[in-house]
Amino acid sequence: MTLLHWALLPYRRYAQFGGRSTRMEFWLFHLFTSLTNLALDLLLGGDFAVGLGLRAEPTMVGNIVTAIFSIGSVVPTFAVTARRLHDTNRSQWWMALFLVPILGWLVVVKLFSFDFLPDWPHVLLVLGAGLAVVLGFAFVSSLPLLNARPARALREL
Repeated sequence: MTLLHWALLPYRRYAQFGGRSTRMEFWLFHLFTSLTNLALDLLLGGDFAVGLGLRAEPTMVGNIVTAIFSIGSVVPTFAVTARRLHDTNRSQWWMALFLVPILGWLVVVKLFSFDFLPDWPHVLLVLGAGLAVVLGFAFVSSLPLLNARPARALREL
């Protein structure tokens, strides 16, 4: 089977929530939908093209076409995710963890049985270090604000 066949297979199995999906099918489908969304947006002048400075303002056609493709991919995305969870011997109801910000996403990512991910202590260590760097940068960058004098307009209030 070609890579394109694997990427399009979830569209053929559109609303089939039973059964199993391989990692190849799952990841190539998500890669395909992400790259297609990006290409449609860039070619037709959607919001992302504006954010990159390729256009002055978004075109209605770009946003509508990208939205139609995204909406058309919602059910296949849920279906392939449910089948992938079945392949890891879990219920499709584990997808409800996507509703819990950050921690739920980490649990779901771990459930997909990534061979290349380290153990949980290492993942949490890296996430904690990243959070510490972000918070440290925010603190250091806000230090000059502590010495700032209030503006004249604020003093007159």
